[in-house]
Amino acid sequence: EPGGGGYVAQRMFSAKDEKNSLLATLWFNVAHYGLRPWPWILTALVAVVIFPRLTEKPGGGYEILNPKPGLALVRDAGDHKILAEESAEGYKIFRQDGNAAPKFIRTMVSPRESYVVLMMTFLPSGLVGLMIAAMAAAFMSTISTHINWGGSYVVKDFYQRFVKPDAPEKHYIHVSWVVSCFVVGCGVMVGAIMKTQTSGWELLLNIGAGTGLVLILRWFWWRVNAWCEVVAMLSSFLISIAFLVLAKNGVHFSTHAALLMTIAFTTVCWVVTAYVGPETDRAVLIAFYQKVRPFGPGWTAVRQEATPVDGWGAKTAGEHIPLALLGWVCGCTMIWSSLFTVGNFLYGRTVYAVSLLFVCLVSGGVLISIINKLWSAPSEAIAPGNGPGA
Repeated sequence: EPGGGGYVAQRMFSAKDEKNSLLATLWFNVAHYGLRPWPWILTALVAVVIFPRLTEKPGGGYEILNPKPGLALVRDAGDHKILAEESAEGYKIFRQDGNAAPKFIRTMVSPRESYVVLMMTFLPSGLVGLMIAAMAAAFMSTISTHINWGGSYVVKDFYQRFVKPDAPEKHYIHVSWVVSCFVVGCGVMVGAIMKTQTSGWELLLNIGAGTGLVLILRWFWWRVNAWCEVVAMLSSFLISIAFLVLAKNGVHFSTHAALLMTIAFTTVCWVVTAYVGPETDRAVLIAFYQKVRPFGPGWTAVRQEATPVDGWGAKTAGEHIPLALLGWVCGCTMIWSSLFTVGNFLYGRTVYAVSLLFVCLVSGGVLISIINKLWSAPSEAIAPGNGPGA
């Protein structure tokens, strides 16, 4: 979750200070978006070249009607249905009259199988076994992590805290087993509803889009608390599942329309919760402010209460919203230009690659100068009540 969730937060907390955590996160995003995708992209492009799809063309060609292992029904440009037999070279195409010589066309049963087909076609037996073991290990580690993670959330953050706080440890272990089974059952049900792997990615995209705004604004507005996050996650999940069920029953929305509706619905839910739901205890807010020093007008009320306790407020490093926003724009520009710089070099488009590299270096240089400016100046003493947004 490069957007700032638990995965990235754990690594940020291990840095020696805020500036180093920012630089480490910046490098992570460059490596994650600019470098890591290209082995996958190149593999897909190789698959397209080596295993071209059978497509219907005006001058000839073929279209697979029902691709499946073994035999497939194929239609040619003249709308004649032909039986195709799968072979090591691809599909062996036979015309219905049986008089013409068989025609060999290298193709794919499904684009989703391109990585596996390339692996099975070109890797020696030992490496194939190693790759299969690596894929199985990656799958199991991801599944087990999220099952245990879900169980720990429910048991530690909810059940033990609010339902039964004084039970023995053995009791919580048994409850975690039940919760883990429930999580697996929910995953099976959602998987049964989804028609394709793409549906799973779209579901995650919708859920993430709905919760993104609250995860950002929680640092800039004191009213955004745990209840807002819970409501945002539940509402985003429910409306995403609703879109999935509607699609299964023939009611389809485009991806961008579903995203916008999810964001709008989720935002209304958590904003209403921020105003009418329970507030965080004032002492907790003051203690949080004194430790973290969040800046901006959203913390004015808490800042006015916290600074008399401090005696004097302190303008913390990095407290410059316009400059921070400029740094954010430069960071996004650097990440995306690095992605397309690598791609254009690999494609041999030297002019585009050099131009994008220049954009990447310039935006990166501006970003580094902003970081140094924000975190190099010493903190300024500010009279109580005169802080930013007071």
